[in-house]
Amino acid sequence: MTNKITPPHDHDLERLLLGMALIYPNDAQHIAEKLTAADFHAIRNRQIFEAMAQINEAGDVIDILTTVDVLTEKHGKNNVESAYLIGLTNDVPFTASLNINAHIDRAIKISSQRYLIKLSSQLATDAINGHLNGNLADIKEKVGEVEARMIGPAIATTRAAASEFLASQKWRMENPGKLLGLSTGFDGLDRILDGLVDNKMYLIASREKMGKSSFGLSLMDEAIKQIDISAGQKVAIFSLEMNGDEIMGRLIARRLKTDIRKVTRGQMTPPQFERQAREIEKIESSMLIDTSPGVNPKYISAQLRNWTNQGHDIKMVVIDHFHIMNPNRVTGKDTQDTRAAANELLTVTKQEGIKAPFIVMAQCRKAVDDREDKKPRVGDILYSGALTQGAYAVMMLYRDEYYNPDDSFEPGIMDIFVRLNRGGPNGKITAQYVAEQTAVYPRVTKEINL
Repeated sequence: MTNKITPPHDHDLERLLLGMALIYPNDAQHIAEKLTAADFHAIRNRQIFEAMAQINEAGDVIDILTTVDVLTEKHGKNNVESAYLIGLTNDVPFTASLNINAHIDRAIKISSQRYLIKLSSQLATDAINGHLNGNLADIKEKVGEVEARMIGPAIATTRAAASEFLASQKWRMENPGKLLGLSTGFDGLDRILDGLVDNKMYLIASREKMGKSSFGLSLMDEAIKQIDISAGQKVAIFSLEMNGDEIMGRLIARRLKTDIRKVTRGQMTPPQFERQAREIEKIESSMLIDTSPGVNPKYISAQLRNWTNQGHDIKMVVIDHFHIMNPNRVTGKDTQDTRAAANELLTVTKQEGIKAPFIVMAQCRKAVDDREDKKPRVGDILYSGALTQGAYAVMMLYRDEYYNPDDSFEPGIMDIFVRLNRGGPNGKITAQYVAEQTAVYPRVTKEINL
């Protein structure tokens, strides 16, 4: 008696791909274009994919309702299990989209293994029956097609990277002297970072009360000056520390260069009140604020998608701050939760439909205060490994005045150290910190290469 051998398959992977297609429209189109029904081993999964491919070809949106409709039409009502489709969506990890190409490549590889086994069986049968001469060329051609399909994705990825590099290089040649990203408003910092580049994560880290929120808001305020409000461009902030009125108060104090206590208490001159009204109107039309408690990367992703669907073109995202944010699934283990949140947040920065730099504030350890040299280093960031592996640049803040309030040799000066820069060398600039205005301003600085 011959034992039946089950061909290679991964039903969990098939479920993941189908679930992604049901949740994410861009993933659905990508999956429908790259895979075929034969790439799904389970009959039910194959039928679902065939329905999705039909929906995609018709130019409609793939979701549970449309999929059920097509399945009912093709296979009858009794064949449709809505609960199974809902279950597919529940099993999709938040970070799945980040690895969509890897998931597709694996599905193609497993499917190709099944097909090669089928061809080998056909070759063996033809050899036994003496029919090789007629079919060998055909089988050879089919094996070549399998090989091309298996290596194709890697070639496509390399070509895409090369194309992106050449396009960037061409832009540089045609725009000499221009920044690659949004200006920070600080000349020395722009020279080091080449501006704030879309879909990159920039960490701002320091000890408490050093001014990281003030600096982050300053970067946001400078971005507001550069965006086209008439085209629907906005900057967005997710604040886990400050309320909306506190954010507005700080921005007004910075723009009016006025003591924030006078702003919040309404102790300003008539001309200042008039200018405040104009500035509030500008800020309102250019900024999106979310101060919801318990924010996690999944929430941020959903809110950004919601804003985008409303017609907002988001040009900068500020998150204040990371160490208050939860991961999508809390385990209670700090290191594991932080690593998960960092990876999930990195996925958000690559989100389809968002072309903006992400500014993320982070906290440094208390141990910094206990050592002689209190200038922060990358290793001082809480759970630095998890955070910095996805960061494009890390800016670390230091104020001598914070540690020496009565006899500081640099009162009102903030040192900004670029400790990590994946786009070029590290460096340092100095800026003006005005505590009464909770604001950071550019000053005449000298860039120092580290």
